[in-house]
Amino acid sequence: MFRRPARLALAASAAALLSTTVLTSSAQAKDGDPWKCSHGSSASATDAGGRDSYVTHVDPDNGDRVGMNFTANGEKLTQWNDSDDTADYYAKFYKGNSIDLTWHWNLEPKMADYTYNFERPEGQRVQLETKLFQPSKGGCIDNGGVA
Repeated sequence: MFRRPARLALAASAAALLSTTVLTSSAQAKDGDPWKCSHGSSASATDAGGRDSYVTHVDPDNGDRVGMNFTANGEKLTQWNDSDDTADYYAKFYKGNSIDLTWHWNLEPKMADYTYNFERPEGQRVQLETKLFQPSKGGCIDNGGVA
């Protein structure tokens, strides 16, 4: 006599649990998508022979952004973090095919922009890279800068 209501209650509980799991899983699938990378370089308007470059990394889910610019005139690096993630920034300066200097910086979520001025020889190639604390979100690299 009590078995049928118990079975119905058990079936209803299982259905509710399954619905919650499916809804939660679909919400988690959207979050954590790999970020979109855009990068590029162009001839410097103020440094003959130099090339300015940039990397910008954007979260497709909410528009959060991190990025880095290299300005050939003065060999300046500027980093920003307009996201809720911790980001690492790398710049490599090349002398020929060898790395002459590797620079690393870290910005916590929503920290103020940071600019650093280098004194590098003219003509060195510059590689920019941003990485997020969560590796599954990907990274962003550009090799087009020239001091």
